[in-house]
Amino acid sequence: MRHATAATETMDNNSFTVTYLYKICAHCERLSKKDLGVRIPGPLGNGPSRFIPEKEILQVSKVDLRAQSIFEDAFAALGRLDNISLVMGFHPQYLESFLRTQHYLLQMDGPLSLHYRHYIGIMAAARHQCSYLVNLHVNDFLQVGGTPSG
Repeated sequence: MRHATAATETMDNNSFTVTYLYKICAHCERLSKKDLGVRIPGPLGNGPSRFIPEKEILQVSKVDLRAQSIFEDAFAALGRLDNISLVMGFHPQYLESFLRTQHYLLQMDGPLSLHYRHYIGIMAAARHQCSYLVNLHVNDFLQVGGTPSG
């Protein structure tokens, strides 16, 4: 076991010290370098999770050129790459089909107007308690002309 201590990389600036993201005075810095007496346990195993063996984690050596092209197109069109798209990048053909289907459902002409589609997306995401998708569809709903009052 090791004991908790404050960060040691500092940059002096007169009577203040800048440590990582915050400034502290010299007195507080001395106090922060003292041993806090809190015991921090070491890791129980190797890898990202105790429940998933490290040998089962897929190692990525390089990104497939096709997946790279799909990522670039998706980022240009959507302005973001969400985690599910990155995971699906291991199967570029499936990712391409998924993104094309999502584009046709949410952005192309169809029997439902765009704001209704995103309103349905808001309800579906809320049903599954996914705040990320709720916020995503709320922003898209407002962008395509939906009213904030519903």
